Amino acid sequence: MKHLGKYVSTALLTGLLVYVLVREGPGVPPEPGFTSAGLARVLFTDYVLQFELVGVLICVAMVGAVFLAMKGETW
Repeated sequence: MKHLGKYVSTALLTGLLVYVLVREGPGVPPEPGFTSAGLARVLFTDYVLQFELVGVLICVAMVGAVFLAMKGETW
């Protein structure tokens, strides 16, 4: 269990690398009317609650990572 995180992250990164290198073609091109402004409009209007929740989740994860990194140290 001590090195489980290393093995899982290595497996995930290896799988991602294989997927990127093996896939065929550049994928589906974006729609002609797609712009970053349109994406921002959708994120900040239709999905504003989900967008904010993800931001809070990332902030909590960062605070947790700092807390775990300082394990054994004093403030």
